[in-house]
Amino acid sequence: MAESTNLDALYTQSLQQSDLTAKQQAILQAALDLFAEQGFDHTTTKDIAQRAGVAEGTVYKRYKTKAELLAAVLAPFATDVLPLAADEFIDSRLNGQPADLHQYLEIVVGDRVDFAAKNFKYVKIVFERALADNDFRQRILHNIAPRVMGPLFKMINGLRDRGLIVDLPTDMIAQFMLSTLFGFAFRLMVADEPMTIEKQKTNILKFLENGLTANK
Repeated sequence: MAESTNLDALYTQSLQQSDLTAKQQAILQAALDLFAEQGFDHTTTKDIAQRAGVAEGTVYKRYKTKAELLAAVLAPFATDVLPLAADEFIDSRLNGQPADLHQYLEIVVGDRVDFAAKNFKYVKIVFERALADNDFRQRILHNIAPRVMGPLFKMINGLRDRGLIVDLPTDMIAQFMLSTLFGFAFRLMVADEPMTIEKQKTNILKFLENGLTANK
């Protein structure tokens, strides 16, 4: 399986390609890391300034409140980072037609489980913000859904044409898969103990394969 995308690298790339100064980039990167590591409420502007190597007044000079800073930190995810991650996923995993349903689920679901686990601290903060901020959520959906859903639907339709997947509407099959992935992401965020990712992935794939296999 292809290596999962690294969101940290894409975020750094997005900042470097922006018109932000080096200090502003450092502030956003430091804030993102600290918000992900210890939570928004438990992070102070002093913490951010120290991590970024700037004076606390430099943070306030551009971002008047911590909420304004959070919005600036997460904006690149909606406009650049997640769309780039989606493009990488499509280019590396969604070209061609899978041999069977099992391979399709490994490509789509297995890959995304690995992606969520590898990028957990960033997935967590983006997921939480998307739940709380409808505008942020809609911007993400607007920039990602058109990229991903077409190739996903094409694969599903190809499997149905060959009698390899249950005869349900394409969007409903996608809904079952995505809701299962979101459930995994939520459990990953609230779990009291470390989760065995490979075991979780195996169980998710088995669950979906049993539910989506065409009736014989």
